[in-house]
Amino acid sequence: MAMLQRARRAATGLLRLDPGAIRLVRGVDLMLTILAAVALAEWFGQFVTTVPAFTLAVVTAFPAAFCILFTPVSTRKQEAADILRLGLIIAGVSAVGAMAVSLSGSLAPIALQILWVLAIAAGFALDGLGGFWQRGGRVVAMSWLLVILFSESHAPGVWLPVMAVVGTAVAICIRILLWRPSPERTYLRIENVFRRTLAEQLEGIILGEDAHATAKSGASAELATLRTELRLSAGLLDRKTAVTGLSPEAAVMLQLALEVVRDAALQLSPDGRTWLARKSGFRETVFRLRDRIAEGNGSTPPDEDWTQNVDALSRDDRFQVIRIAQAFRRLSLLSSKGAPLASLAPGAADETAERFWRKLSWRLALQAAVAASVGYGVAAYFDLNHAYWVTLTIIIILTNSLGMTIRKSVQRTVGTAAGVLIALTVDPLLSGYPDIRLTLVILSIPAVIVFVDRNYAIAAGFISFMVMVGLQTLEHFPLIEFWARLYDTMIGAAVGLSVAWLLFPVRTGQSVHDLTTSYLASCVQFLTAPSRSEEEERNAYARLNDTASRLVSAAGSYRTEHAPWSSFSNASSGLDVMVIVLADYLVLYREARATVLGEAGERQPDPAVVPIVTRMDNRLRAEFEAVLEGREKQTDPALIEDWMAAMPETATEGSGIMVDWVAMLYYARKVVQSLDGLRQDGMWNSAVANALR
Repeated sequence: MAMLQRARRAATGLLRLDPGAIRLVRGVDLMLTILAAVALAEWFGQFVTTVPAFTLAVVTAFPAAFCILFTPVSTRKQEAADILRLGLIIAGVSAVGAMAVSLSGSLAPIALQILWVLAIAAGFALDGLGGFWQRGGRVVAMSWLLVILFSESHAPGVWLPVMAVVGTAVAICIRILLWRPSPERTYLRIENVFRRTLAEQLEGIILGEDAHATAKSGASAELATLRTELRLSAGLLDRKTAVTGLSPEAAVMLQLALEVVRDAALQLSPDGRTWLARKSGFRETVFRLRDRIAEGNGSTPPDEDWTQNVDALSRDDRFQVIRIAQAFRRLSLLSSKGAPLASLAPGAADETAERFWRKLSWRLALQAAVAASVGYGVAAYFDLNHAYWVTLTIIIILTNSLGMTIRKSVQRTVGTAAGVLIALTVDPLLSGYPDIRLTLVILSIPAVIVFVDRNYAIAAGFISFMVMVGLQTLEHFPLIEFWARLYDTMIGAAVGLSVAWLLFPVRTGQSVHDLTTSYLASCVQFLTAPSRSEEEERNAYARLNDTASRLVSAAGSYRTEHAPWSSFSNASSGLDVMVIVLADYLVLYREARATVLGEAGERQPDPAVVPIVTRMDNRLRAEFEAVLEGREKQTDPALIEDWMAAMPETATEGSGIMVDWVAMLYYARKVVQSLDGLRQDGMWNSAVANALR
């Protein structure tokens, strides 16, 4: 029984790692593409006697693999266009390489290395164009590796570009023509996992034995991961689909409502929890709400009879019970399947009018050229057998940010070391079973795709294992060369990182400051803006989220610059949450404020409502200004007391205005807590302070 439970938990973990099977299907397509390319090259080998069959297989499989590796998941039409363009780039590079080999003669080794450095510089310059050309530039830099590998003996010549075209055709046939999950079904599958996970967490928080355990179990991170998958799959939808489902924005609000329940349950006193547990209708309400969230059926608000006689509780417990009721109402409202998925499909991206040459990353191109030259010089000086591994590592780890370069360097080195050690362990155990070793190599291909975005260190480990065991099985690669793979990678990472650190380093401290200032200023504008249409509100919220995402990315790079070990830790996850949810809590605060003021205007106006709401607005605005100006946290303890005291005077028991009154205070508190968390984050604060000097 224990074994079955562990197997079930493992299967659930794998499902939630890739809930829509988006990465797994892409990985399987890559595996099938490589196998088909190798088989087709073997067939070509029957008619081509001047080039070894192994060489034909490699120069066919590599372009095919590159086409899929550097084409992100998208619609079939977009992926077909990207694969075709990448194939043309690889074929063009291969044609230039074949001509260079035939023209350079005895000077081929030096000439090809010089041309590779130029190709690397040109490819990295394209990084500034973004989108397809950012990926295409890396393909330009890496494709020259095939020219280097087969330039000395049995050079494929014209077959190099020809087989690149063949590999591209194979990639298109496998990736585009074969079955793949329906985008709509994929989206709904991920939505279903998200709903059931949220419903399970709701039941655990309310009816579980220990609410503290759910708060510490990483439950919030699990939901955040599923929301990321939901947003990714939304980008695959057709704008003409008629299916309805849960929008990514609604998923965010559902999780925030669940956090309200979690926080309120933790804040209840023992007497409050006992009172709640004895309410006959409370448990039934929780079960009905759980089922409604899981299934997405129904839109009627949950039963709130269990909130009667709340005056018997202390003021603090009464506050928490009303928070739970308000959160239940939001969970019920948001969980209905009302959004057409066609509205979630992405529109056309805006293009800037900046001139082409101004977009090119000249600084990154210079860094890449210098790093590649130094790497080749080091490899030549020490007479390394596989000098191209050094250059290849430089291409992989070098990015337009010093922090990201450090992260890729650490992850690449650690992952490669793990892969080499596992390969050394497996080799003697399976020395007499080549079929099993090849099977492990083939099965490693989908794993690379599944983990490359999740954890690059794990993906690098699979790549090293696959290369080492594959070469040893097919080409009887000496075991001593396994270590060469490791120290060549370490040399390449050290060279690339040193150049990125010393030669025009792109540090992110100023970017963190600029983005923080822009984000917080936008938050203040959003908070104080007059009432707007629903579309204007949605667009303003989207702009806030975009700025928040760029701030999180820049702050992550800055953190890695100062603490490389954060590449393997969750040190930045707190910052990510605080920045992202700040905009969400502002939206909820504005909604609750509008409801309170609207309901107050419909009845006998309470003279305490408008002034205290204005006072709360000023309190939030003052906190934003304090963070922007580097001042300490603002305090106004009397405001909370006045707010709590005003609650029974502004509404009757169970009324809507009371619920929204309580919600306003909670959302305001979360905004202040998020700002205070940003202020207390040492590395973020250091980046802002250094930029202000």
